[in-house]
Formats: sequence, structure tokens, C-alpha cells
Amino acid sequence: MNRSTESLERRRLREVTREYTEQGYKVRLHPGEADLPRFLSNFRPALIAYGPDENVVVEVKSKSTLSESEYLTALASAATDMPGWRLDLVVTNPKHGPVVGNGAEELDQTEIEARIKAVRELWAIHQEDAAILLAWSAIEAAMRLVAKRESIELENDQPAFLLKKLFSLGLLSREDFGLFQEGMRFRSLIVHGYRSPRPEREFVSRLLRRVEELLTTNAKHSSSR
Repeated sequence: MNRSTESLERRRLREVTREYTEQGYKVRLHPGEADLPRFLSNFRPALIAYGPDENVVVEVKSKSTLSESEYLTALASAATDMPGWRLDLVVTNPKHGPVVGNGAEELDQTEIEARIKAVRELWAIHQEDAAILLAWSAIEAAMRLVAKRESIELENDQPAFLLKKLFSLGLLSREDFGLFQEGMRFRSLIVHGYRSPRPEREFVSRLLRRVEELLTTNAKHSSSR
């Protein structure tokens, strides 16, 4: 288990401990062998919650640690076979918050096209890093606009998710996917303070042309429906 996963599980376990305590359960965190009833002597559950009507064996796992299926199956069987006991399996995973908070306004096609024009102007005066950042902002805005026009529900607006979602639905070709991934790589290097290799002018031109084609094609498709 890597440190990130371990930290996530510990944090969720603390939350679960508080939740059971607030519900009136007597909680035993990381019970040792002496604390366990005999039928659980072969297990080491994360938590046991004793209540007036039922007792709960609790395990907190992330998806990456759910591979311990034999252990969990045996634990579930032991708990459910004992009257008044049950297993509560809490599955937790890292969540990516929205790129921006509520209330942010999305760009329309005219505004995206204005950014594309500004990218070309920045490149012409040798402001390559600024041009790449603005180009990527146009790409992200275009992908969200396409998703909106196609009535695609987006679980989150992280750029990598947007890219994979549109590709999986056939709205981006494999060539588009590779092109935009490379654009995202350049953008990430710049944003996070790394020295970015200067992309070829033709690469940037291809990015911008493809965004323009995506907007135009999708707009025509949407209007014809």
C-alpha cells in the first residue's frame, strides 16, 4: 500500500469512528486479540462498534486494497453468521474537486475563438509559454462546450477526465487524443514551474486548427439536430 492510499484510509477511519461514536456506539479502534470476541480471533478488523441493538465490524479499504478479497469474504461470513453482528465495509477513494468553484462562467464559442487569435499573436512576439497556457485554456473550454452541446454529463471537469471522456465517446479521434495530451503535458510543465521544451510552431498550429475544427464541426452537428 502506498503512503497516499494509507493516509486516505486512516483519515476515513477517523471519520467513521466519529460517526459511530455520535450514533451512540461504543467504539474500539484497532482492537487487539484480547479485545476481540472468539469468533473474530483470526481477524484484525479496523474497528468494532458495540451498540444496544447490534454490533458492527468495520473495515475501511480503498479500491486498490480491495484485492484482499479472501480475507474480506471470510470476515463477512464470520460476522453475518453471528446473531446481532454485521460487517460494514467502507470503500474510500481520492476525490478530485472541481477545477474552479461554483459560479464560474463558461466561455462561449466567440470567446474561445478570441483566445485562439490571442495565442497566435503571443506566439508571433515570442511569448511561447504564455501562448501555450492560453492555447490550453481554449482547448479545455472547447471540450466543455462540446460536452454541453452533446448533452454529456460530466462527473468532474478535470482536464484529463474531459479528454478521456470525449475520446471514449468518439468525439475526439485517436490523433486528437495524442495531440491534446501532448498539449496538456507542455501546459503542466509551465504551470508547475518546470523548464518546458519549446514546442514546434507547427505543433501549436495543429493544436489551434484542431480546436477550431472541433468547434465548427460540433456547432454544425448541433444545429442540424
